[in-house]
Amino acid sequence: MLFRYLDDDAFLAFSREHKHLYAACLLDLHERFFTGVPAFPTPQEATHAIYDVMRAHPALWSESDDFGELPDVISAGRRRIKRTSAITTEEADKALLIAHQIYGRLLGWGWLEEEEYGLRVTVDMPMGPLLVIQRLSNLNKDVSQRFGGLIVTVRLNLEAVEKLSPDTTDRKQREVALALREARNQVDQFTRSLRAILSDLKRIRRTVMDSKTVGDRLEAFFEEFVEQLLLKDFESILTFNHPYRFRDAIVDLARRIAHTPATMQVLSEEYVAASISHSMMEAAQDVEGDLLAIETTFGQIGEMFERIESFRRQLEQRVRNTIKYAERGTQGLVGRAGDLVRRLDGLIVRTVPDVHKAVKWNQPFYGHEGEGWFLAFRCYAKYVQLQFFRGTSLDPVPPKASKHDEVRYLDIQEDDDLDEDRLVSWIAQASNLPGERL
Repeated sequence: MLFRYLDDDAFLAFSREHKHLYAACLLDLHERFFTGVPAFPTPQEATHAIYDVMRAHPALWSESDDFGELPDVISAGRRRIKRTSAITTEEADKALLIAHQIYGRLLGWGWLEEEEYGLRVTVDMPMGPLLVIQRLSNLNKDVSQRFGGLIVTVRLNLEAVEKLSPDTTDRKQREVALALREARNQVDQFTRSLRAILSDLKRIRRTVMDSKTVGDRLEAFFEEFVEQLLLKDFESILTFNHPYRFRDAIVDLARRIAHTPATMQVLSEEYVAASISHSMMEAAQDVEGDLLAIETTFGQIGEMFERIESFRRQLEQRVRNTIKYAERGTQGLVGRAGDLVRRLDGLIVRTVPDVHKAVKWNQPFYGHEGEGWFLAFRCYAKYVQLQFFRGTSLDPVPPKASKHDEVRYLDIQEDDDLDEDRLVSWIAQASNLPGERL
């Protein structure tokens, strides 16, 4: 149903090079003009808002689109925008021109529409785009939600609901029934936040593990993992407000309410009165659904926490290993054999110019992007070991066998004479064989 109200080209905004800029502009326009007090901005005010987003988020532009330090501008009448200072710069003029272009594209793609009221032209956001941006805005807030006290709030709401009875006649007291729907919404929000944390941990793990050097890996870890707002929130909830602390109480509250007919009657009546439900039968089902959702979420939330904790432990352990190997490297063969490692890497790159590299499990992998890996190597205490994933298909076969049928190894001691011709031949052969997908 929603897509009926969207322009066919609406999502072009999120498929282009500057999709993050378009998203930031739409979210800013929504927050500034289309939430809260009704507002009908002029095209100039909307363009001004886009310009402000460009000033606030210069990183959303590529280097070739760098406008430098952009001056403030203010709306000036119906036809133009002027700067707060009299200084004219090519960068500002270019930025204003592009702000106009972005505004025009948002109009063309149906995210905004212009209306004429007499001599005045105003801008509005149509229903379909408004619903989409509201959802995006909510998701954006969910990802950064500080939910330290949310669990306590859910418990308090259920405790207030449990006290309702048919004898309750005060209007305000009966409206406490709506706290059940609020509790359900908070539980859904909490679940989304946990899923966001889990998804972010997976992304951070990929970022850290794909870093090509120890320095890059550690930098990614501290920037992405240690400083992440979501993880700080998760830290807080693991302490005082840990769901396990209130899980049983919340589950018991939901069950007691569901098995108290008098309370269920009041809840159903108030759902109808608040137009949440259209009939008493529908209201009874809605109330049961909300209570069941709360009970189920807190009854099964343990698995989500276990997964998050598992990802955290894995990521922290891998970074500890990285630091440990880095420290060893400054003392043992890894440090002394730096020239050998660089020499091997150079041979591989010269032999296979389009080789795709990645770091997995603290060792470099070489392959063809999307087609798997043909070679990897790692540093041990006394030697560097090359691993050919299709080694048994090479001619001649590398000397050292593996417990894996097709894998063969070549161990290179620090003082060994490296037979580059033989090695280049093996690398070339291996690069033409089917890659190993790990």
